[in-house]
Amino acid sequence: MIDGVIFDLDGTLWDTRAVCARAWNKVIRASGLALPDVTAARLTGIMGLEPHEIAERMFPGLVDETRNRLIRACYDREVDDLRTTSPEDVLYPGVAAGLAVLKDRLRLCVVSNCQTGYLDAFLTHSGVGEMIADGECIGTTGQPKADNLRLVVTRQRLRSPLYVGDTERDESAASEAGIAFVHARYGFGNTRGKPPAVDSFDELVQLILTRIRAASN
Repeated sequence: MIDGVIFDLDGTLWDTRAVCARAWNKVIRASGLALPDVTAARLTGIMGLEPHEIAERMFPGLVDETRNRLIRACYDREVDDLRTTSPEDVLYPGVAAGLAVLKDRLRLCVVSNCQTGYLDAFLTHSGVGEMIADGECIGTTGQPKADNLRLVVTRQRLRSPLYVGDTERDESAASEAGIAFVHARYGFGNTRGKPPAVDSFDELVQLILTRIRAASN
């Protein structure tokens, strides 16, 4: 019997690329650095990476001190902008209604490779944070995703959770943590194996409900 669902964030619950691209460009232009504009397409390739990897991918030509200062400013600005963005502009279709259906049956959590403020922005300003029982990220623990999955499983005393994510890294983290995985194929990435996959959040909810009913019979 499934007793909890742990969600990845970007590419699984919401798509913030347009908001983040605008925020990063504001910071880059204010910095005076001769850097190309950030586009949503460029951000697609970094979603799900750890923060230091994102900085290296996005600003490879900068010295560490400048790059680190710039990426911190970009992160701060994107969080500020997300706090004033309508949830309907970033949540995937069906997320709010789907979480409302699942929260009365299962413990719902989030584990992401994002920075602390980014996860907080989701929990406090997405309109669905009150349905999330627990959340963890590399920005808080400094630990990789598999370890953060184990932390949440232990804290919530989950026996048979699912992890839902959209990339091969999510798949690998779930495997390392010993958690069943479902691929959010509507997100940003692919998987190495052939896990169960869904093409929308509504389809994910139906898959979970079907498994709950099957286990109850």
